[in-house]
Amino acid sequence: MPQPRHVHKVAKLPIIAGSLDRVALDEFCMQPCDGIREGAQLRLQVGEDLSTTVDSDDDLHGALHHSAVRAATQLVCGLNRLSYRRPMLSRPLVIASSLFALIGAGCDAKQPVVDSVTATAEPTVDAEEPWTNLDAQLAPSLAKLPALAAVVFTPDGIEAAGAVGVRKHGDATPVTLRDKFHLGSCTKAMTATVAARLVERGRISWTTTVADVWPREALHAAMSSITLQELLSHTAGVPASLPADRPDVWSTMWAEQGDPRATRRKVAMALLGRAPAQPRGTFAYANAGYVVAGAMLEAAADKDWEALMRVELFEPLGMQGCGFGSQASPDRVDQPWPHELVDGEMSAGTDKAWDNPRPAGPSGTVHCPPLDWAKFGQLHLGDGGTFLTSSSMKVLHEVGSSGSYALGWMVQERDWAGGTAISHSGTNTLNFAIMWAAPAKRKGVLVMTNIGYDGVFEVMDAVVADLIRDHF
Repeated sequence: MPQPRHVHKVAKLPIIAGSLDRVALDEFCMQPCDGIREGAQLRLQVGEDLSTTVDSDDDLHGALHHSAVRAATQLVCGLNRLSYRRPMLSRPLVIASSLFALIGAGCDAKQPVVDSVTATAEPTVDAEEPWTNLDAQLAPSLAKLPALAAVVFTPDGIEAAGAVGVRKHGDATPVTLRDKFHLGSCTKAMTATVAARLVERGRISWTTTVADVWPREALHAAMSSITLQELLSHTAGVPASLPADRPDVWSTMWAEQGDPRATRRKVAMALLGRAPAQPRGTFAYANAGYVVAGAMLEAAADKDWEALMRVELFEPLGMQGCGFGSQASPDRVDQPWPHELVDGEMSAGTDKAWDNPRPAGPSGTVHCPPLDWAKFGQLHLGDGGTFLTSSSMKVLHEVGSSGSYALGWMVQERDWAGGTAISHSGTNTLNFAIMWAAPAKRKGVLVMTNIGYDGVFEVMDAVVADLIRDHF
């Protein structure tokens, strides 16, 4: 087994049916963990009563059936030793580091109806987690969802979290907070945040035009001066719907997925070579605008968007579980499967693609575990800290001519938020996610599910409203 990385932190590792939860071990150690058959050892220590070392999965399975060991809940990950210990009397320390609609609307302007919530189960504090467990509160929503995950977060950590339901309708495998859910258009705020990092580094500016980036290309005169900031705020005149307005471009994105960066540039040239679809400065939610913006960032940094996301966002914020495209594999139940409604019934998987084409990435192809996505939300509750300057955070959250859209965020005034609230929802028609953050209250909430259908927003909106009522 590869050596676990030496990290001085403590986290819990679930023991399920007397066996180690390998996914939890992988994510904690941040290294592949493929059993303990290759000489690695597990040191089991429970108080003064039991101490044993095991060198094989069989020995481990037997040892974990010992009643004393099964009470263990903590894992310390060192260079070549994993130690279990009884839970301490005080709470254990946990270092938290763990088709979006090009066709339809990837952003929904509907708001939580906080004053029309229904009674929910009283949340409890999980003895194994340092936050309030939301499972009982989330469970009633499973009548309309295969799975549901939610997190209430502050700049300092997680206040409440839960994950209920199953990865695949008809299969008993439960979801966990380590499972990955698709974010859809909630990716946009991430793309804009990466842009801010590059702006601060001088690689590009908010006022950089497409002609500045591609001076030798044949751009339409009315499009040549549109800026990065206009593209990120949906005011650049880019077509709102590629399938409806530019089916040729939409087909190209599906046909040419082998080199997403090259295809994004090709898409940008096709869109910028024609007159604006609507007057510049007019708000028109356009996923294609983020594809063009992504191509601008790629040209400025000479890296593909996926690499920029990893280097500029996922790695520095500790979002190791995040990735791109469908979160699940069609040949196994390894992550939450996408779902849709067929004749009013939940149906796992689908004959259509499980996500949009890869070149559409900057608009909405990221997937993340709930606790990882919360780290991104935590950033946007503050002033940027050492990650971004406060002036950059202001630009990201400031509404321009769009009226209510900043850069990757909807912006509204809400009493429960103590002023300004930022939010975004996302769906690829097979999954749904939404995040709300209230910087004045220093609190945020996110909810995620693995199904998409016409009424899913209302279901998720009600969950958000309940969590806002109870925690804000």
